[in-house]
Amino acid sequence: MNCLVVDPSATVRRMLARAATDCGCSEVREAEGAPQATELCDETTRLVLTGWPSSGFDAPALVSHMRSRDDDAMGRRFVIVTTRSRSEDVQAAVDGGVDLYLLRPVTPDELRLRIATAMQSLPAVRDVEPDDIESIGGGDSNAPVARAA
Repeated sequence: MNCLVVDPSATVRRMLARAATDCGCSEVREAEGAPQATELCDETTRLVLTGWPSSGFDAPALVSHMRSRDDDAMGRRFVIVTTRSRSEDVQAAVDGGVDLYLLRPVTPDELRLRIATAMQSLPAVRDVEPDDIESIGGGDSNAPVARAA
């Protein structure tokens, strides 16, 4: 399985790349931003892990663009790992088509578990409402986004 990691921070990219490798990704490509990510993402990419820093990068827009550009995006999982916890941010990610929205800090073990779970739920489908987002693991605010037909 191939993975694309997107974040302006090299440190965040390394953390996400390590989690992807630990989850069985055989090839991990890295991009600093949307233009490079769009270039690197191809039909073999099954997982896109992206951060969402506080400024200068719109992760939900990237997910939305990648979902809309080809039919193959339906077989791809999109994960955002961020510190943005406002409901407007979560809603923007859901509207963009994210499969999993994780709040940092997140432990490496939890990140691997959540990614593995997201990858097991292929194929992706649409239509998620904010009420579909539930906490997992004792009330924390990290939640996989349920995608049901």
